[in-house]
Amino acid sequence: MFPGMRIHRRHHTLFALVILFIFISASDTNEGAVIILEAERGNKPLPVLTQKYPELSIEAAYDVQAEYVRFKLGGDKIAGYKAGLTSKAAQEKFGVDTPVSGVLFSSGMHGSDAVIVTSKFRGLMIETEIGFVVGKPIKEKIPDVARLKVHIAAVLPVIELPETGFADMKKIKAEDIVAANVGSAVFITGARRPLDDAGPDGITVKLTSSGETLNQGKGSDALGGQWEALLWLVNSAIENDWQIEEGNILITGALGKVVPAKPGRYEAQFGELGNVSFEIK
Repeated sequence: MFPGMRIHRRHHTLFALVILFIFISASDTNEGAVIILEAERGNKPLPVLTQKYPELSIEAAYDVQAEYVRFKLGGDKIAGYKAGLTSKAAQEKFGVDTPVSGVLFSSGMHGSDAVIVTSKFRGLMIETEIGFVVGKPIKEKIPDVARLKVHIAAVLPVIELPETGFADMKKIKAEDIVAANVGSAVFITGARRPLDDAGPDGITVKLTSSGETLNQGKGSDALGGQWEALLWLVNSAIENDWQIEEGNILITGALGKVVPAKPGRYEAQFGELGNVSFEIK
């Protein structure tokens, strides 16, 4: 049933409730979203769904993601959206030629000087990213950057700590990443700046801890340009039937490399966008 199945989005909520009931009454359910949710709730490694469902497609993986998000929305809210695999190297590693997108939750949002406790997660990493704040809701796909800018109110520095705790990191594929909501877990935001004050492609970022430089990157690392990455993310979210609301935060992918989230104090310098400090325990 599962790998080739495509459920129309408007039927997702009812379908999700039915599958959850089946899972509770019969542990052999094949519903990927429930499997991921149960792993999360039990703080167990994320399942590699493509090992169980070899024919899982990217399209079907987004369906799993949508079900997972709708389960989560029973006790959470959407804070925004994220892009992943926005560098050519990352896409080549996972055998795709396009980025992937996921949903950010309000429960994962923190301000600068946040303290993140890693025992609540299975495998956090650290990414330096640039975020954008939506000023006008986006209800349909946008054809170009000029029309996109009308909807954006501000830009801000962001540290994302995605969850990468899969059961077997050597076997994961892009479909597994999509199904698991692109690792959405924790993100830390800095001060918001008006768009006129910053050219996001020219931003340079440096992540340090205990005097050691762990990562350096620049705004153009994400898909070759921030506005191109943002346009792709917006249209991906709309294509997957999400509505982008005023105040949502959109983050466009890692700048430079991704580093493990080890205990310590960190500071990320984003040039004219300011700094973000945080601690990991």
